[in-house]
Amino acid sequence: MTATDPTAADLLRTLSPEAKEELLIGLLRELIELQGGHRQISFDLPGGEYLGYFVPPELARVQAEASLAEMPPKVREAMTRPLPPDFDPDDSYTAEELDELSRQRNLRSR
Repeated sequence: MTATDPTAADLLRTLSPEAKEELLIGLLRELIELQGGHRQISFDLPGGEYLGYFVPPELARVQAEASLAEMPPKVREAMTRPLPPDFDPDDSYTAEELDELSRQRNLRSR
């Protein structure tokens, strides 16, 4: 590679959104295969920025089953009950809203 050769980032910028999505899916599948699909994949940038993580489907299934097994029967039943057909996710709380509600509840209980 010479100084005038395009970098992978340069080539990525030339791709369409659809091609970028296809590439990301291919890379994730490759990472899952390389790691055996049994551990989460963390996305950390060299400068220390944390982008999050990806949980492969098999690991997510195992973790969900373990979590459900630890729940009291009534909670487990509620968590596994199908959503009603008219359920609208826009009527749900965001993670930030749940955090704020939890903080308010903790303050009131002091």
